[in-house]
Amino acid sequence: MMRGGRCTATERVEGTCWWISDGSWSEDELDGWGAQTLADDAGITLARKEFESAGYVAVPRLIPAQLRSAVASEALRLVEHMGVRRDLVLAATGYTPRRMQNVTRADFACNGSVIEAIYDLGRVLFTEFAHYQPLDDFHAADVPTLIVHGDHDTAVSYDVAAQAARSRSHITLHTIAGSDHGFDSRAREDQAISTTVDWLVEQSMS
Repeated sequence: MMRGGRCTATERVEGTCWWISDGSWSEDELDGWGAQTLADDAGITLARKEFESAGYVAVPRLIPAQLRSAVASEALRLVEHMGVRRDLVLAATGYTPRRMQNVTRADFACNGSVIEAIYDLGRVLFTEFAHYQPLDDFHAADVPTLIVHGDHDTAVSYDVAAQAARSRSHITLHTIAGSDHGFDSRAREDQAISTTVDWLVEQSMS
């Protein structure tokens, strides 16, 4: 590891921020990958059909192996150096403890490069709008679906989620009362995770 990178000057002086990513993917390279992926009409069509029939798209179909490897490597380093222990107890697993670690969004921004760059708003995001119609695909699919949404979300309207939940069958809407975007407290995050895990376990048994 080396100190510096995307950390602020104050953080570098205080030694509270560490740059722990290889930084092997530039923004231009990520944009190029996105444009190449979107240009593959056959691949996009296959991914859309997969989503319609299965309710998901396999990541390897859309993301090159090198990028998947870089994301996995960075995620493991961030968890090792920045991860916060969070133990959950879930009804679906007989109240046995689930030992987890998570990394905050701020730590991703300060200490990562690959994952942070992927989620930055850029040209690829707006190019995608001309190719993907996720709401149409969502309405066309008939797979069981869970929507977990905070009713005080200031980024994505809760009404959008509620309307989507009423649009077709096999949809469960779980409301996180009082939550803003991203489930803005530890308790709300735990509720979202527990609800999702319980729902997945229930689906696997049905």
